[in-house]
Amino acid sequence: MKRNVAGTDGSLALNAQTAATLGLAAIAWFSVAATNWELPSGWSSDICRMAPGIPWATRDFLNTIGMWLIMMVAMMTPTVFPWVLALQKKPVGHENGDLPIGVAPAFVSGYFVAWSLFSVLAGLVQWQLASRGLLSSAMLIEDRRLGALFLLAVGAYQWTPLKDACLKHCESPLMFFLTHWRDGAGGATLMGIQHGLYCVGCCWLLMFFMLLVGAMNLFWMALVSAYVLVEMHVPRIRWVSKAIGSFAFLAGLAWLITS
Repeated sequence: MKRNVAGTDGSLALNAQTAATLGLAAIAWFSVAATNWELPSGWSSDICRMAPGIPWATRDFLNTIGMWLIMMVAMMTPTVFPWVLALQKKPVGHENGDLPIGVAPAFVSGYFVAWSLFSVLAGLVQWQLASRGLLSSAMLIEDRRLGALFLLAVGAYQWTPLKDACLKHCESPLMFFLTHWRDGAGGATLMGIQHGLYCVGCCWLLMFFMLLVGAMNLFWMALVSAYVLVEMHVPRIRWVSKAIGSFAFLAGLAWLITS
């Protein structure tokens, strides 16, 4: 009887963790929607609009990092959700017992440590581009040649061995946990960071694509998020990744020639 109660409590805790992950994604997407639609919720579209040619203050830089953080939480939470579900299957050494309650939140926290580091990098890149007058007031790349080079880089990266190597570590949650398992909440955090870094390795250039179509652009964020989710979890259509890479490369080449 005691075992059943423990099992029930564990199931309730894991269901709560699953709901919390979904809630995190919902809050991030609502924040993006509020920014796009300028809802009366305290958010302002000024976070992704700055006058070109004016030097950034510290607040501008921090706002930009915050913008990228919101984007990454919104776009990448659906990607990490299958991993949270996989943790509920007690991957290694827990087949006959309950998984510690803090493991899933620790894993998700570690995952977003990696994407937070990327957000800081993206903020630095955006700051440097803006300081050189290469971004519009909407924080988009205005220089056609620079935009073409971005597309060329995005397209070429889809064909690199590094992209394939990172993608292999992201396509099977159970296999990842089987080969990288660490006990405890601290171990789960390290696993989350490791998985997050592999995920960044898969998608970092694709995320910079948002500088061409508009940071916090709801449509493009949803499209890129769906693409990343399919790319990681449906290996049978991996050829789509190469096809999109080829298309992006050819589009960048055409854009460069006509600039």
